[in-house]
Amino acid sequence: MDMIEITPEELIGNLDSDEFCRRFGNPVIVKTENGYIVVMAFELYERLFGKVDLSKEHTIEMDEFLGKSKETEKKDDKPD
Repeated sequence: MDMIEITPEELIGNLDSDEFCRRFGNPVIVKTENGYIVVMAFELYERLFGKVDLSKEHTIEMDEFLGKSKETEKKDDKPD
């Protein structure tokens, strides 16, 4: 399966769009400074893996990912 690779900025800028999955696909690959992250809709995750008990899954909440991306942007804006 080929997945589209997007930047964290593209993810943040289009996350709330009703057209996100049509435009980028589901799942997508997000390239970060530390490597790659595969992001998929929760509904797709449950379809693939069954009912999810979040306390037992190794997942990252989108708010947590977006917060890390924003922290990275702030660090990049600071002069050395």
